[in-house]
Order: sequence, then C-alpha cells, then structure tokens
Amino acid sequence: MAELTEEQCKAVWAAWMRVVSAAGETVDLTKSELYDATVAVDVWINANAAAFNNALPAPAKAALTAGQKAHLFAAVAVARYGGQ
Repeated sequence: MAELTEEQCKAVWAAWMRVVSAAGETVDLTKSELYDATVAVDVWINANAAAFNNALPAPAKAALTAGQKAHLFAAVAVARYGGQ
C-alpha cells in the first residue's frame, strides 16, 4: 500500500492533536515537528509492511484483510503502550 497523501497525513495529524487535547495531555513539540513525526510514522509503516505481514502466523496472514491486519496492529500497540 502506498504512503498517505499530504492531505491524508494532515487529517491524521489533526485528528491525533484533537484526541490528545481532549485527553488533557500536552506534547512538547511544535505543530510542524508533530506533523513531521506523523509523516515519519507513515514512511516507517510503508517500509516495514512486509516484515509485519511475514511475522503473522500463516492462518492470520491468509485470512485477514490488510485493514484487519492494520487494526490488529494498532490495537496491540495501544494496549502495549497505552494512550488513546
């Protein structure tokens, strides 16, 4: 899957800022630095998608859609590290 467009990255960035703000959290970054981090995460996901897919057991690799795999990844990451 291709990396997000600039418009999509900006939407993710804005949504993440709203979630953090609603939770009463602060981040010691400028908006530009946070946007750059958002883009870096997207680039990393794109570069490591095959490694993630290959880490899955064969039944899950075959049965889950790309979206379901992404949702599973996100759920495990949030459970592991906390957050929204």
